[in-house]
Amino acid sequence: MGLAFAVDPKDIIGRRRHGWLINPRFCTYYLLRQKGWSLAAVGEACGKRDHGSVLHGVKTLKDRIETEKALGKALVRLRQVGYEL
Repeated sequence: MGLAFAVDPKDIIGRRRHGWLINPRFCTYYLLRQKGWSLAAVGEACGKRDHGSVLHGVKTLKDRIETEKALGKALVRLRQVGYEL
């Protein structure tokens, strides 16, 4: 996932809250949920975040996909090529 967004994977699971990390982090949450992971499991894998943080990220990303068409297309491409998380 980090390569798709030109972000270090450590930053995706890290504690930083910079704006440029939001899309890659929330995409990670979203795609893991699409694979059937529980909210708690995604949170644990992504820097020991609680399930509420993951839920917020997934909901926020769903809203962004509707308004930011490029983001939606990027997610489709990631699923097609077999992304690595």
